[in-house]
Amino acid sequence: MLKRELPILVHGGDAERLSAEFDYDDMVALSGLFRLWALYSAKLSPEYRTELIGYSADFEALAHWAGEGWLAADPSGAMPVFKLLASRARNRSSVVRLEHAKHWLGRTLHQNERRVNRLALEWLEEANARLDPSHLHLLTLAQWGLRNRAQGDWPEDLGETFVMQLEDLATWTPVDLMKWLFSCLDEGNPHEQEQALLNDLKTANSPQHAAELVLDKIWYTILVSAAAGQPSFEDGTGHTRSISRQ
Repeated sequence: MLKRELPILVHGGDAERLSAEFDYDDMVALSGLFRLWALYSAKLSPEYRTELIGYSADFEALAHWAGEGWLAADPSGAMPVFKLLASRARNRSSVVRLEHAKHWLGRTLHQNERRVNRLALEWLEEANARLDPSHLHLLTLAQWGLRNRAQGDWPEDLGETFVMQLEDLATWTPVDLMKWLFSCLDEGNPHEQEQALLNDLKTANSPQHAAELVLDKIWYTILVSAAAGQPSFEDGTGHTRSISRQ
């Protein structure tokens, strides 16, 4: 008999059964995965996005209830699809992490009040792009651009890798993401870098052009980070590729 009161789930699922089926890490992974799909998957109906957010909230609430280290007490194998999704999500870095969820769920980001994000929002509105006030407008503009065939400084054969990297950036806290984006010291201090991007966005001649300017800034920051830490990306074939300035 469970001693603590189980959470009430948005979709009316059986919280006791789910807590017996999934480990804490599974709950975190599924919450992030459903949230990621709701935010960034193209061609979903508003109703289905709402349903995915509900699933995300269910698993988030269950994970908060269970606590770190929780292990499934009686896995029956009756939910193989969810188990497979959880397993895959745990092996990827592009799910929205539970400890970051408070920065998205039901909140408008303070960082979106910065002038550079407000200008990104104006370009998104001109493009009639789908908006999410709980998501950084600069990143939303960049992702919109890639979905609409924006071109820039990144190699064409790394396009899919760039998409995956943007998905991973979406899991960062907004504060950390803004700090990282303007961390290239060879381009001046953070304020100067932010002002430079703001000025670029003011001179853009279309939403796509504005998106390309943001994407070029993100790509350059990836290169600078790679030069400092030598990270690599999975190229979609099971191999990794180092990113260099060449």
